[in-house]
Amino acid sequence: MYRAQLETLEDVLHSCNPGQACSGEGVPAPKSIFDIPSSIGPGKGGHLVELRTPLGTAATMSENLLLEYAEGMNSANVGWGRVDIHKLRYLLQLHTANVDIAQRTSYIARAQASNLLSHILQSMEQAVVARPVAGALTKPGDRLLILAGHDTNIAAIAGSLDLSWLIDGRRDDTPPGGALVFELWKQHGREEYSVRAHYMAQTLDQMRNATPLSLANPPERVLVFVPGCSRADASCSWDTFKEAVQAGTK
Repeated sequence: MYRAQLETLEDVLHSCNPGQACSGEGVPAPKSIFDIPSSIGPGKGGHLVELRTPLGTAATMSENLLLEYAEGMNSANVGWGRVDIHKLRYLLQLHTANVDIAQRTSYIARAQASNLLSHILQSMEQAVVARPVAGALTKPGDRLLILAGHDTNIAAIAGSLDLSWLIDGRRDDTPPGGALVFELWKQHGREEYSVRAHYMAQTLDQMRNATPLSLANPPERVLVFVPGCSRADASCSWDTFKEAVQAGTK
């Protein structure tokens, strides 16, 4: 499925400067991404599974190109001058594809996100019932909870709840500074609470240009549909949201 993207990345890696041979007499042929052996084994540290594949290696390389671009590296040096924003978006599909396998696979995602999701749910429930709830990460009356983590945490939650989004032209991407947001709403004069999910992240050019973010120039923000929960206006009733999260942690 991703052979074309892999071949494009390989072209970026193997291209030679003018007048320089890529291979030939005295110059060994570059190693192909497709020749990287695949293996699977027990995970280490926070990883349940240690998965090595050509796709995994390509994902790391594409993320390195993202960092070159986002850190404002001269365009003549991003991917040795061979990667512009359009090619970068194309290559980042390799990173997303690898995350789909390594982080968003249902069993792996639930094992890695269940504890975190439970604490998030307990913190939201405490706001709904207006009294202490065991496991909540907030105090009653708190109106905001910010959890700082990694892209793998976001991917695991997304995999557990089957969430997906499209932001800045990229599917399910989790770039530096991205955030998955759950908002708890209550209409004036009504008892029922509702939940809306969003994903927000800076665009590639906002990161590259170190654009100051403000209400007038915010990061991109998109609604996220929660399967088994979201209604036509993208909101979930509190009870159905709670059921969806509990189902995603089992």
